[in-house]
Amino acid sequence: MQRDGGTVTNHVGIYAPHKQGEIAGYDKMHPFFPEQGLITAGKDVTVTAIGAVQTAPTICFDLRFPEQYREAVQRGAQLFTVHAAWPAKRTDHWEALLKARAIENQAYVAAVNCVTANGDFIGNSQVIDPLGNVIAHAEPGREMVVEADVDIGLLLKYRNNFPVLPTTRSGKM
Repeated sequence: MQRDGGTVTNHVGIYAPHKQGEIAGYDKMHPFFPEQGLITAGKDVTVTAIGAVQTAPTICFDLRFPEQYREAVQRGAQLFTVHAAWPAKRTDHWEALLKARAIENQAYVAAVNCVTANGDFIGNSQVIDPLGNVIAHAEPGREMVVEADVDIGLLLKYRNNFPVLPTTRSGKM
């Protein structure tokens, strides 16, 4: 996305039915090595309500920075979205890091990855629950829609019964 000052960011826009324009947005905080110097890094996490779910979007290489996800949880995030162009040659990293972000933050992760005809990118989009279970998964190498139910009651109960997250200054998440 081109900003007024002439800088370019990697941006996720969040839109809602029956609402005009973007309701929230996020600029990638951690540009990948080839992007550095070309893409201006975002400065802050975004947490916004999508329906009743507090959601924090992230982009690709951000997945390797757990502190960003923890900050989003401290701001109320219950679901992370990951928008990616993650290469097939690092599929094992993709799967391990998605599960790690879900488990360590006791949050849902909905991850979308691109697919290319030459097999460099195989998709492998998925939804992971707060316990690290894959609850929906795209067939690798195929473009397809993935959907899953997100049970915030389960998430809150799990966080309450297994309290490993740091609390905010007020003592509550």
